Amino acid sequence: MVPIRVLVADDHDLVRYGITLMLKEVANIEVAGEVCSGEEALEFCRNHPVDVVLMDIRMPGMGGLEATRRMHASRPEVKIVALSAMDDLVHAKKILEAGAWGYLTKGGDPAEMTRCLESVARGRRFICADVAQEMAVGSVDPVSDNPFDKLSPQEFQVANMVIDCYKTADIASSMGIEGKTVNSYRYRIFEKLGVKSDVALARLAIQHGLVDVAQPVEPSLASADS
Repeated sequence: MVPIRVLVADDHDLVRYGITLMLKEVANIEVAGEVCSGEEALEFCRNHPVDVVLMDIRMPGMGGLEATRRMHASRPEVKIVALSAMDDLVHAKKILEAGAWGYLTKGGDPAEMTRCLESVARGRRFICADVAQEMAVGSVDPVSDNPFDKLSPQEFQVANMVIDCYKTADIASSMGIEGKTVNSYRYRIFEKLGVKSDVALARLAIQHGLVDVAQPVEPSLASADS
């Protein structure tokens, strides 16, 4: 049996190390490599054979969402499994729209991750049980009260980077767009969400469970609100 070649992309060393150790115990999975950013994931896949990328959504730089969009466009044969600390439906929807084949939360068990990697490698989509149940409920009652559902994947990525206090020039560089395009995205984001500042955007994200409040608040956000 030819092993499934998996690239582990996560900016947290302990998480990446733990996943790698776990996958090395699975007979039909081979860890092709480890990277800590979306940019590195794209570069690795350009130069090495990879079947599946286990992609953390929130990473420095372009992040997992934009990396997934670019990977899907340039290397559609490489399957992406999104990995998130959040179990909200919006993150799942946006990265699946961007081209991911699977979605897992970091609170899941190792057996579920193995099943997911095997499924997507065979061309079958896989969504972790909790999120799949929410999606099923949403298909019955499609009206969403989460305003972030209104954003396109690119707008959602820009919103995340604004919340993480990236400067306009850094967002533009990471996403391969011009600064004025970032400002256009920001204007549309504010208009769609009914907010008028970066702080208000961050508060709305926290309110709807899109930000892990256990993480320390960025100094620029904290000071901007004082």
